[in-house]
Amino acid sequence: MLAAAGAIAIPAACAVDQSGKKAMITRQQADDLLSSGKFRPVRSRDEIPKLWWDGMGLEGMSDIGGPFSAGCTGPGAHKRVIAAAVSEPFAVLISEQGGIAYFATFAVFERKQRGVQCVYRETGVLEPRLSELLKKFAQ
Repeated sequence: MLAAAGAIAIPAACAVDQSGKKAMITRQQADDLLSSGKFRPVRSRDEIPKLWWDGMGLEGMSDIGGPFSAGCTGPGAHKRVIAAAVSEPFAVLISEQGGIAYFATFAVFERKQRGVQCVYRETGVLEPRLSELLKKFAQ
C-alpha cells in the first residue's frame, strides 16, 4: 500500500532503521520528504499541535534553544528539540540527547487514524549529516 506525499510515494514497509526496528520509509524518502518544500520549521515546540506530542516524544523535551544538559549531570533536560516542522500528515524532528553519550536524532512521523507513528528514525546523526538536514529545514 502506498501513501502519497505530493510526488513522493511511500511504501508501507521498506527498510530497517539504524536501531534495527523496521522503518516505514527509506533514508532517501525521508530526505526527499524534508526537501519537498512543504514543511515550515517551527520556532518553538509549542507551535506543534498537541495531537503530535505523544507520538513525537515532545513531553519533557526542552524547547529549541532552551536549557539543556549535554552531560550526565546538570539541572537542564537531557533532550532538546533542535528543529521541527509539521505538514499534514507528516512531521519531522531533529533532537539532541545528552548523557553518557551525546547524539542527535532525525525522525519522520506520520499521523494516521490510529495516532502518530514514527516511520523513519536516524540515531547518532553527526556532522556533516546534521548540517545537511538543517539546511533542508531552511529551504
